[in-house]
Amino acid sequence: MKSLLPLTAGLALALAAGCGAQAPRTTIHEAVSQGRESLVKRHLDAGTDPNSRDASDVTPLHLAAATGNADIAQLLLDKGADPTLKDNKGKTPRQMAMKYNHPKIAELLNPKKAGPGRRQLIDGGVGVSEVLDF
Repeated sequence: MKSLLPLTAGLALALAAGCGAQAPRTTIHEAVSQGRESLVKRHLDAGTDPNSRDASDVTPLHLAAATGNADIAQLLLDKGADPTLKDNKGKTPRQMAMKYNHPKIAELLNPKKAGPGRRQLIDGGVGVSEVLDF
């Protein structure tokens, strides 16, 4: 006689899902890797640090840059992600974008671009007072 255990376990999971049981929580790193923008936004709205790091010092912005998701990268930047942070191999998110051929994100992460609270000059540079924080 075959065991009913696999069927019973599967049935229990299906019933739990149908009864409104919550699915296992996804980390912000997993949400970014999967391109789940709404879940990334929920994490950020709930207070998840946009500069949180995984075991390899990779931030969510590194993952958005590597996977080519400009919308998530912009969302992370808007919520305070630091594009200058380096992973355990010394790579910034911009370097990840360039490595994986995502020029749109590399441009978005260009340090010569004006960031929040910084004035951009006609030539595309940033004023000395912004660089030196006068």
